[in-house]
Amino acid sequence: MVTKLLNYNSNIIPEEKAPQLLPNSVFRSKDGLFESMLMLNNQIQLLPFHFARLDKGMQQLGFVFPFLFDLSFFEKEILKTVQANHIAPNGRIRFQVFKEHHQDCIFIVEVVDVEPSVYAYNQEGWKLGLVNNNWKQLDDTTALKAINPNLYTSTNDLVKQNNWDDLLLVNDGFISESGTANLFIVRDDVIYTPPLSQGCIAGVMRTYVIDAIQKMELRFFEKPISTEMLLQADEVFLTNAVRRIKWVGKIENKKYLYKYSLWLSGNFF
Repeated sequence: MVTKLLNYNSNIIPEEKAPQLLPNSVFRSKDGLFESMLMLNNQIQLLPFHFARLDKGMQQLGFVFPFLFDLSFFEKEILKTVQANHIAPNGRIRFQVFKEHHQDCIFIVEVVDVEPSVYAYNQEGWKLGLVNNNWKQLDDTTALKAINPNLYTSTNDLVKQNNWDDLLLVNDGFISESGTANLFIVRDDVIYTPPLSQGCIAGVMRTYVIDAIQKMELRFFEKPISTEMLLQADEVFLTNAVRRIKWVGKIENKKYLYKYSLWLSGNFF
């Protein structure tokens, strides 16, 4: 069995020897920020977008390292971890930052292999559930890519129990996002996505897709999406930095077509 190696503050160490970490869990700390990234053909996808979001979140939360933490350092430490684990040419990367004992900042980099089915456009539409919840509090940190074990564990359990591919989080009749991705819907050739004020994460792929939509001068609005709007939509798709674009085929008894999701996937990836 090959030993998984972690990058713990620039030190490459076996996973089991990482100090003060939660064993056997993707959540290395209950407080912090993380970036999940996709590497294809040895290239880290959307790297500047990921760094910009992480840097903004760190500034907002007051996370400061005692050394220069810039884009060059960010990339170097990721590639160091990739090379140590002999992951090539494709992989999934997780870069996490958190405060240890509420004082010193720590970063951890993990990499694993990734199957093409994870990031490829899906030929069969995903099946989603709708879940009313209050797992996310709306405040000035809601849009950050923060570690939230309760949210991710709860949504993952429900997805498995109901044989869904993902679920949509509903709060007071409006949808913020899915358990793992940002939401886009299409009605009468107009594309909509919830604004960040509705509680969704400022997704890297969300930003990239919005930029692509605007460059092509497609009709697009950021608008709160009610469950009624969702069930009247012609098309629904999800965006995520690792999974990229996923077409949603069915929510409850409503079936959806695919057009814009396939076009975006084919022209921008």
